[in-house]
Amino acid sequence: MNKTQAIEKAIAARHAAQLALHRHALYATTFGGNDALTQHAMLEHDVAIEAHNKWMDVALMHPSTRASLIRKQALPTFMFGY
Repeated sequence: MNKTQAIEKAIAARHAAQLALHRHALYATTFGGNDALTQHAMLEHDVAIEAHNKWMDVALMHPSTRASLIRKQALPTFMFGY
């Protein structure tokens, strides 16, 4: 994985976050904002933003550090903490 691929994944995660935020706004105006759908959409937004931030961290890493994480199969640990 190179820097461009990581940035593409970050952009996709940011797009998912924007969709979740729009869904949250739709549910909040439709259902009053205090139901499971609204809360789930907000949670999706938070997770997508976190994924965007982590992919940007990966993109901004030094190439050898990024390659080392991939080679050691430690990228999921870096991304998700386990």
